[in-house]
Amino acid sequence: MENFEEMLENSFKAIVPGTTIKGEVLSVTDDEIFVNIGYKADGIVAKSDLSYDETKNPNDLYKVGDTIEVYVVKLNDGRGNVVLSTKKLEESKLKEKFDNAVNSNETITVKVSEILEKGVRANYLGNRIFIPASQLVNRDVNFYQGKTIEIKIIENQDRRIIGSERKVNSELKEKQAHDTMLSIRVGDIVKGTVKRINEYGAFVDIGGVEGLLHVSQMTWKRNVDPKDVVKEGQVLDVEIIELDKEKGRIALKSKKDEENPWNEVGTSVIVGSVLDVTVLRLVAFGAFVEIKPGLEGFIHISQISTEMIKAPSDVLEIGQTVTAKVVVIDTEKNRIELSVKALSEKVEEKEETVEE
Repeated sequence: MENFEEMLENSFKAIVPGTTIKGEVLSVTDDEIFVNIGYKADGIVAKSDLSYDETKNPNDLYKVGDTIEVYVVKLNDGRGNVVLSTKKLEESKLKEKFDNAVNSNETITVKVSEILEKGVRANYLGNRIFIPASQLVNRDVNFYQGKTIEIKIIENQDRRIIGSERKVNSELKEKQAHDTMLSIRVGDIVKGTVKRINEYGAFVDIGGVEGLLHVSQMTWKRNVDPKDVVKEGQVLDVEIIELDKEKGRIALKSKKDEENPWNEVGTSVIVGSVLDVTVLRLVAFGAFVEIKPGLEGFIHISQISTEMIKAPSDVLEIGQTVTAKVVVIDTEKNRIELSVKALSEKVEEKEETVEE
C-alpha cells in the first residue's frame, strides 16, 4: 500500500524538458511570471524568456488566473523552480514569418541594439541582423544608437543575415520618382530643392526626379553665375517648361514672367527716353549696355561719339555709366538701340540756334 508521500509524488505530472505544457498563472511582476504546472515545484517565466520582442512586459500580457502555454527548459533553476519559456514557443512561427519577409522582399522595421566598428546590429523576430555602414543612409554609425529604422534583408545564408537601409531608401526614391513622372505636366508649378550647381545651371529635385534649371531660366539678368542666384539645399517654386517622360528629361524655370524687365518697354522705356546706362561689354562694332537689371541695349560705334573713333574702347570702358537716348525699340527681336551721339547733336543744334 502506497504511503502518503508516494501518493503525493504520483499525483504530480511528469514534466520533461523540451516539451510544451499548460499551466495557470499564479503571480505576475515586471520581471517574471510564476506558473502552476501541476508539478511538485512551480514554474517561472523570466522576462528574458517571455518574448523575442524585448519591449513586451509580463504585466501587459498576463494576469493571475490566466491559462498559459509554456515550454519546459529545465526542471530546476537552482532555487527549486522549473524554468519555463514562452519565447521558445515563438521560434517556429517567427522563423516562418521571417522567411516570408525575406522571400517576399518585405521592408521590416528594426531597432538598433548595438553599434559596431563597421556597422550596426539589430534584432528582428529573434534573428540578429548586421547592417554594414555601407548599407546605412547615414555613414556615421553612432547616429543610429537606439534608433528604429526600416531595412530589407539582402543576405540570409548560414545564419549570416545582412540588412540594408539604403535599399529601402533607394526603392522609396524609385517609387516616388515613378509617381512624380506620372503626375507632372508642362506648366505645373512645383516645389523643388536645389541639389547640384554647375556653370550652366542647377539640378533641382522635384519629388524623386531631377530637372535642369538653366541659368537663363533662373533670372532675367544676363551673364550671371548660377551660384550667385541659387544655393544648394534651397527650396524653390519652379515651373515645368519642358518634359520628356520617356527620356526622363525635365526643364524648369524659376524666373517670373511678371518680373520680365521687357514689361517696362513702352512705359518707362520708350523711343526718345534719355537714360543713364551701364557699359556691360565692348565689341568691335559697339557697346552692350544695361538699361535695367535684365534689360540690355546696344550702342553702335557710330552712335558713341560725334567724333570718328576706331574702337568703342577709345571712349568707353566696362562699368562706365553714360547717358544715352533710346532711338529704336524692336519688340519682336527684343532689341533696343541707343545713341550717345544723338544727345551731343541736340546740344550742338541748340547752340547753333542761340548763335543765330
